[in-house]
Amino acid sequence: MSNSGQDHVARGLLLYESHNYDRAEKEFALALVQDPEDARARSLLAICLLLRQEIREALHHVNEAIKFDPQCADAFHVKAIIELSRNHPEQARALEEQAIRLEPFYAPYFGHLSEIYFVMEKLNDSLKAAEHGLSIDPENINCINNRARVLVRLGRASDAEESMRFALAKEPENALSHTNLGWILLREGRIEEAMEHLKTGLRLAPNSDFAREGVVEAMKSRNRVYHVLLKATLAIYEMDARLRLVLLAVLFFFAPLRAFLIPVLILLWSSDQLFNTVLRFDPYGRLVLSEDQIRQSNFFIGLIAVVAALLLYAWMTRVSLLPEWK
Repeated sequence: MSNSGQDHVARGLLLYESHNYDRAEKEFALALVQDPEDARARSLLAICLLLRQEIREALHHVNEAIKFDPQCADAFHVKAIIELSRNHPEQARALEEQAIRLEPFYAPYFGHLSEIYFVMEKLNDSLKAAEHGLSIDPENINCINNRARVLVRLGRASDAEESMRFALAKEPENALSHTNLGWILLREGRIEEAMEHLKTGLRLAPNSDFAREGVVEAMKSRNRVYHVLLKATLAIYEMDARLRLVLLAVLFFFAPLRAFLIPVLILLWSSDQLFNTVLRFDPYGRLVLSEDQIRQSNFFIGLIAVVAALLLYAWMTRVSLLPEWK
């Protein structure tokens, strides 16, 4: 790479770290003008494109980076990030492991491997990867964040909160740290404090679904009924996969419990759509609901309307027959 190309990459990295992603993307593109075969610049450009949801173009650039330099660990790491964003965790895991083989002492790679295992619900592997990364760099924010997420799932929320406080002391403007801490506080019922951190996380990362969903849950959790339902839902989500299978077996094979569990599960399922619908009447709530949540709310409203119409029809039909019953 020419000195000019190196300068563009260096400037791009500074801009990226200050969350100025549009200008960072331009600098990485300028570096490629100087050297089209610069694998690192292509990988960094791919990350910026991913942030704009330009996934096809991001994949093109990262594949070119791997073609130009098959020993570039960053290229495999970036492709792993892209594949995970496409809900391909197995491919992401293989790519991240290749990045680690090429650069075995770089903590961020282990941080992302931990995230991949978390998505795959391999919690012990996720914890091991995060802690291995922290053995290389005890202050790596991604490893701290992913370790905290696993600890919450393992029922060690107080340890997770301590980790997040440490991470924010090191990097106060880290969106993921604020968001993770917000979710931890939300689970503990500290709703207003959780809301503060979740809003900060969303401000720092406006495209973060994790932060936006946290804000939505915090708003709904201000309602005591929903907060109880949320805790029940999270308890089911945080169950070991085998326990969830046992619950399903009970649901299908034990009729006495089925009569109790089915209404409870219906209530848990419908509570989210119900409170999303309520949030649509809140000025801030309308802003943070995703398109998918709005579609689910529309479906829920339509379903309720159909059920109400059927009940009304049944009631009216019964009334019209009353004289004949006499």
